[in-house]
Amino acid sequence: MTFKERIIISSDSKWKSLFDIFIIILVGYSCATNMYYVSFGNPTSQVTITLDFIFEVFFYIDFFLNFFQGFKHEDTYEHITDMKEIAKKYLFGWLIIDAVSIFPFKYVLSLFNADSDNA
Repeated sequence: MTFKERIIISSDSKWKSLFDIFIIILVGYSCATNMYYVSFGNPTSQVTITLDFIFEVFFYIDFFLNFFQGFKHEDTYEHITDMKEIAKKYLFGWLIIDAVSIFPFKYVLSLFNADSDNA
């Protein structure tokens, strides 16, 4: 088995399907907690902050794994495992949405707030 065959995740992979379900649950959690944080302020509990950070790491892992997720061709249902084809499909599909959703806005904005506080 070649290195490429080892790192490509099959489109029929059960563990990846379960991981995707877990990510969907985390998206729901993230939506609910972010609405709560906007309404009532950021969490102060270290447990909540740590839990949110751990869940955020799972979103980064999912972003990374999508570059190795094989897929079935829309017309022929052939399993596509070519890295370039996978990257191209992801680039013109969910990449922008995923990248925006995991971008660390609160850290970048806090840098700007720190600069304006010093001025």
